[in-house]
Amino acid sequence: GSKVRPMVAPAPMGRPMVQAPPMTTTWRFFAAARSTRPAAQKGRVITQLTLPASCATAPGPSLAMDGLAIATRRRHLAMLRSIKDTLAETVPGAAELPIDVACVEWVTRRRIARKWSWSTTSTNMGCLAGALASLLLYCSEQPVLLTHSPTWRDAGIAAQRRAREADISQALPATKEQVQQAVTATQRSDPSLAVLIALSWATAARIGCALQLKAQDVELAPNGNLVVTFRRGKSVRLRRQPYSIHSHLGQWTSLVQQYLALRPPGSYLWPASSPRDRLRKGQDLRDALRTLDPRLGQRSMRRGALQSAAALGTDEATLLHFSGHATPQMLRRYLGWGRQSRAVTATAHPVGLALCA
Repeated sequence: GSKVRPMVAPAPMGRPMVQAPPMTTTWRFFAAARSTRPAAQKGRVITQLTLPASCATAPGPSLAMDGLAIATRRRHLAMLRSIKDTLAETVPGAAELPIDVACVEWVTRRRIARKWSWSTTSTNMGCLAGALASLLLYCSEQPVLLTHSPTWRDAGIAAQRRAREADISQALPATKEQVQQAVTATQRSDPSLAVLIALSWATAARIGCALQLKAQDVELAPNGNLVVTFRRGKSVRLRRQPYSIHSHLGQWTSLVQQYLALRPPGSYLWPASSPRDRLRKGQDLRDALRTLDPRLGQRSMRRGALQSAAALGTDEATLLHFSGHATPQMLRRYLGWGRQSRAVTATAHPVGLALCA
């Protein structure tokens, strides 16, 4: 029959007790996102998910949602829908399996059925783990922390090892001559595209990052010296801070100067009304390259720029300045495990000659 008193925060001796303030929606969200053991959860958690129609209608707090790029959120939702719709059919009895075992089995069988490479398998495992860890952004279910499971971790390590051992399927690198031809071909028909090609090549930037540059992010001296500060895009997220690339535009200096003069301060160099609109500009660049070689794509620009720089004898520290890779090992993979490095060739070949003379 006694009344339940509200919880109060403890206070130091001699001070009155103060009632704790009510939790906001955001803090209630984070308090609910407590760690859970994947082995204690069953596969039925996935098959019973209620997912939103799109990222725009997801129930998660806007501040938390903004922490993920919209492309990441879309991949998460697509992955959650895929495993929800196919888990029971792909893995018989998955509803009663521990959720980490069910996920490993699902990935294994999907890899065979869809003919995923090991690199794609590793990428999709990372996407699935991220999507399940962020479940509260997309529905009311508790998060599933697959990375806390030894079974899932071991499977991920195995996929990464096999991806390293497999032949790398990467975009064909563009050559300097092809890039020059592409700039020349688009200079009159679409100057904005010609500038995008020139700046992306000179900075070895991801096309998606270059497309998010603003006028004040590009400093171009009359002699062609270039400083580009990237503040948005995947590379910024990977580096965890804005960064600047120092380069030189050479023969394209006047082209870019004229284009910059037309852009008002604070405006995007390539205005886009939506991410989809920005994507079309990247597709225009790809199409311009494919008129020269149908095997080329957007990634051919960045890979070609880095490989061309390595072939000039550029040292690894400078290459990392341009590429932004987290480790030298990631850069070497991008360069074909060092096959393009003239700096290594210049010192290694004489050693081999001395050994075999």
